[in-house]
Amino acid sequence: MRERRNHSVRTAALQPKEPRKKYFLVYEGVETEPIYFEALVKCKEYSRINPLIDMVPIIRGVSKEGWSNPYKLMKGFLADLQACDEGTVTYNTLIDCIVDEARPGHVSKNSLYKSLKAIFTGSIGVTSLEDPVPVDRIKDICNKIESETELTKLVDTIPQIIKEYAITYQAGLDKICFVIDRDKHSFVKNERIDQYGYVLSKCKENNFGFYLTNPCFEYWLLLHFEETSLLDKIALLENQKINASGVPSRNGKTFTERELNKVLPGFKKDNYDAESLMPRIDIAIRQEESLCESPEELEYSLGSRVGLLIKELRG
Repeated sequence: MRERRNHSVRTAALQPKEPRKKYFLVYEGVETEPIYFEALVKCKEYSRINPLIDMVPIIRGVSKEGWSNPYKLMKGFLADLQACDEGTVTYNTLIDCIVDEARPGHVSKNSLYKSLKAIFTGSIGVTSLEDPVPVDRIKDICNKIESETELTKLVDTIPQIIKEYAITYQAGLDKICFVIDRDKHSFVKNERIDQYGYVLSKCKENNFGFYLTNPCFEYWLLLHFEETSLLDKIALLENQKINASGVPSRNGKTFTERELNKVLPGFKKDNYDAESLMPRIDIAIRQEESLCESPEELEYSLGSRVGLLIKELRG
């Protein structure tokens, strides 16, 4: 994982117009949440985000693109953050860097990732791709990859480019925020592991923000409309997939998606008019306040904490 760069640069001598604090946003979803938070930045007259706060999305590389489980997301992020603290990256992030920066145009990201993963776990002998890469091994690894693939100039470019993959988080000044769903399939809980408890405890332990919505982020979007208060709360919490006739169907859309389409026509996870929601932010915050906002109780209760994040961003 790495941060999306922008043009704001924090220096030791903080200037009045520079962000005094960065909020690093770790999204569970790769589509719906980024669209919404980009609208928050663009529509500042409605979002009223403090101009001295900079929102920095954390981008997932191809190694983590398919991750929709908050437990895996947390473990992967902690590994990346620890590697950054040690002045290096994880093997997965090194692979992501090579895929992003050196991939030939005729090769897909997934194909190159699979090939590189096989080399790393095979001839290079890496046991866990979430382990940090020893700095003195990076050039040797690049040489090895050049010898086994058609990729070239890795030794000359990757060690320098990899510095751009560092997360510039400063503990005590910045904040890391996990924007995640409770979806009943998101967290495993059995006699061996409590994934919800793990993510919540790691957020508390590291002073990360825990901004969960139960059942899903689409429910936070629904809260922008006052008529949402009239919806069946049990149906919302269950959030079953249903067809156009309201009958449960594995190939249908979730209850929240269908209700969202009624008030936000044309809604798609990867394409919707988030800016039209911005004048309604205070409605969403007010409705959230009447629901569950407790991180412990949200495991089984309808509600959200995204409104709390927005209030915090307003400063």
